[in-house]
Amino acid sequence: MNTITIQQLKDKIKQEEPIKIIDVREQDEYNMGHIEDAKLYALSTLDQTYQGLNQDEEYYVICKAGGRSMKACQFLEASGYKVVNVDGGMDAWDGEIVF
Repeated sequence: MNTITIQQLKDKIKQEEPIKIIDVREQDEYNMGHIEDAKLYALSTLDQTYQGLNQDEEYYVICKAGGRSMKACQFLEASGYKVVNVDGGMDAWDGEIVF
């Protein structure tokens, strides 16, 4: 499984090409603030919702600290998706958030 740091994610966001970010926290956590354009796919329901993802895309997966996103990446990777775990999660994020 590929992993990047928060700084590497911020650098990718600054590039011209858009990236796909999946937030696997729960709805209430997501509502308290998330990275702009991050889509919510809560880990607790991921096994029921992941089919909405495109296997041709690469997804950067984030949670609060990195544990749930790692589990989500393992599940998605085993299902044939291209994923990158964001180490440190939203706890390490010091960029702009939206509500």
